[in-house]
Amino acid sequence: MRFSTLLLFSLISFVSFSQEDIYSPDLAMESLPDSIYYPYSFQQPVKSSSRLLDSVYYLLYSPDQTSWENYQNISYDYNEQGKLTTINTSLWDSGLSIWAAYSKEERVYEDNNRLSNIVSSKWSAISANWELSSRREYYYNASSLLDHYLVFSWNVITSGWDSLSMYSYLFDGNNNLINYKRQYWLSDSSGFINDYQFLYEYADNKKSAMTRMKWDTSQHSWNNQNHSSYDYNADLLSSEIQSKWDNNTTDWVPSSLITYSYSDFDNPIEKKYQSWDGLQWNNVVKYEYSYNEQLQNTLIQYFIWDNSIWNVNTRYIYEYDLYEDLVSEESHNWKDNSWHYYDRLEYYYSAELSAGHPDPGKSIQVFPNPFRDALTIILAEKSTKVNIDIYSLAGIKLYSYSTYNSSFVIKLQNLPDGIYLLKISGSGFNYTGKIIRRK
Repeated sequence: MRFSTLLLFSLISFVSFSQEDIYSPDLAMESLPDSIYYPYSFQQPVKSSSRLLDSVYYLLYSPDQTSWENYQNISYDYNEQGKLTTINTSLWDSGLSIWAAYSKEERVYEDNNRLSNIVSSKWSAISANWELSSRREYYYNASSLLDHYLVFSWNVITSGWDSLSMYSYLFDGNNNLINYKRQYWLSDSSGFINDYQFLYEYADNKKSAMTRMKWDTSQHSWNNQNHSSYDYNADLLSSEIQSKWDNNTTDWVPSSLITYSYSDFDNPIEKKYQSWDGLQWNNVVKYEYSYNEQLQNTLIQYFIWDNSIWNVNTRYIYEYDLYEDLVSEESHNWKDNSWHYYDRLEYYYSAELSAGHPDPGKSIQVFPNPFRDALTIILAEKSTKVNIDIYSLAGIKLYSYSTYNSSFVIKLQNLPDGIYLLKISGSGFNYTGKIIRRK
């Protein structure tokens, strides 16, 4: 559920979906796993191994070429503690068949590994250099929870940072977020002015309500806008009622209902949206979820209600490797009674092994990495046939090899120094990763 999902939500915006989805507090930098950060997903993939996310490739399907075409690439660098330090984004130049630098995000941490600063830059083809764009500064309370962060934009005229906005957080004694507020900088008054805020309520340490309010600059007061109330079955969210504030009646008016269904393993299997017409709830859209034996999400199907039946519209397919890490997401649109490819995300992780010796505890061993002239590959289980392919970062296949052995050596002394994509596939398994040749 990524870039295509963003388009999807724009198509069904007539439903009053939760404003929290759109304006939710930006806790992502702190609450999400440090090794995962990419722009298109609303939800993080299940990551079972200790590998760090190395790069993500975003591809669009070309019906004319009947093939996947490169569009965007995001690569990640980390410090010795495994904290994300740099995110590099490149766009595919189809004319030159190369990845062209687009943006860069650099992160700085305090001595205790808390995020301190994020500086973003854009690549300028004119100056052939990185040009500063924006900056965030993070500050924490005595409990090491995020207290607020400041956003600045780079002023090319003054060669300095201009204040833009401030986002503040307030937590209760159980570390539950109870207030999130955005303020913007007003240069005329040299201060921050209220913009909007969220108020959260809890029952039994579970979120029970959320209210979004907008600041009225003329009245100098907060005005209600949206409200969500949450119900649970045991510890699982079962429903959410979303309402809009009616200034005429000075009361909340229901607008939409979201209901959740779960499997015996507490995995979501359905999420259904309904709209209120003043008399009853009416179906609008729903998602259905499927899982593999490891309880990983493998399929999400999106349906639109058409008077009396659910019509499938889009599906999202997820694939995992032997480490149980997500390696690809793919979306298809239903049209003319068949599925049509739309977009695809491919995930590549850092190699688990870097030493020059095997590790018997791994199901697939690739070593040494980096390598000089040859790679050793060992499979924990025999396969009928194993295919090994090596690609450049531009997606060009440079090497291909097949074998029926579970242990083998491939000689790669003709490859120039650099980073390459390694793909290993066999009966019932797929492995993807990056290898480095260094003489």
